[in-house]
Amino acid sequence: MIYGQGFIPESPDTFKLKSIGRKGNFGESLGYIYLKENYHVSSEQDSIIYYEWEPDIICAFKQDFEEGITYKVWQCKEAGGVSEQITFPRMENRTAREFIELLFYDRWNTWVSDLQYEPEGVGCYYKINHSEKQTVIEIYCGC
Repeated sequence: MIYGQGFIPESPDTFKLKSIGRKGNFGESLGYIYLKENYHVSSEQDSIIYYEWEPDIICAFKQDFEEGITYKVWQCKEAGGVSEQITFPRMENRTAREFIELLFYDRWNTWVSDLQYEPEGVGCYYKINHSEKQTVIEIYCGC
């Protein structure tokens, strides 16, 4: 399949983003830090869910950014891993793959299909989904 349209995400400065992650909020993923550093937030966090055992700590939310970008995260099970979703305006598949490789490079991951970048075992899994107007990058990290 060939996917097209012209959105090109800002190129991630992975070294800088990882440095910010080490200094900042423990619960913020590299994808969320990337969005906060490269795009203006256009909404407050919504669809908020709190941990059952820690009712003051958020375990899931959704937030919108400029250019029609949306970020969602869900990590509400104690040992259930983290699921994230970054929705961009529609981009070419090649562009989405390059973005994943730049921001989320992992020497254990390989492209197991044109749309899936994953390890053989435990780690983070990335899947690209395209619709007519959007490209969604689904991320799952866990066992």
